[in-house]
Amino acid sequence: MTLILSNDDVEKLLTMRDCIEVMEEAYAELAEGRGVSRTRSDCFTPTARADALYSLKSMDGVAPKLGVGAVRINSDIVTWPKRGNNMRREKVPAAPNNRYVGLVLLFSVESGEPLAILPDGVMQRMRVGAANGLGIKYLARENAKSVGILGSGWQAGAQLMAACAVRDIKTIRCFSPNPQNREAFAAAMRASLRSRPDHAASAGTGSLADPERRLWSDRQLCRLCGLPHAEQPIMAQHTLPGGGHLVGC
Repeated sequence: MTLILSNDDVEKLLTMRDCIEVMEEAYAELAEGRGVSRTRSDCFTPTARADALYSLKSMDGVAPKLGVGAVRINSDIVTWPKRGNNMRREKVPAAPNNRYVGLVLLFSVESGEPLAILPDGVMQRMRVGAANGLGIKYLARENAKSVGILGSGWQAGAQLMAACAVRDIKTIRCFSPNPQNREAFAAAMRASLRSRPDHAASAGTGSLADPERRLWSDRQLCRLCGLPHAEQPIMAQHTLPGGGHLVGC
């Protein structure tokens, strides 16, 4: 029987700790030569909009140890607007009811049957966060207790969840050029990190809204960049002191 899941179902079922654990197994499968991952494919064509392109994106992989293969497909309308001094890559929710279109199809490697069909929204957010969580787990200082995050969007939240899942984070500092977005993000993450103990019991303490870009002075700071749509450099090398850990998404 094929499961048909929603983003709400995925959010209720998948914890960041679980996602990090499974991602670690999948990477081990790739490293041992058992797993397979196809390079992402992007097809772009013109649309009726002069400022947009149509993008059909797909990727797939198989993890024999986990008994599954998966295909992810995205059908997007993509624009490249300028925000302030920077160009961004932005997808337009142009499907009915202002929706994005992305699907994950999960198959059994034993029978070939489809196991599940689900939206990619929450799943891909957790997957990106978990990948960087693995980097923090093995590369960041074991005594790192502070996180500085650049960005306050959809991906930024998962980056914090992952950091708090693998380190005992006490203080979180966030920079965003939009004060309203920053404050809303800070409030949402305080509530999320307090309510989900698998992320971090203590992450609600400290400052979660930093109106200035002084995020990088602490040598024991985990620095997260939650700006996946930036098309231009957003920080200079000389602003990053040694001893910290920097990840981007």
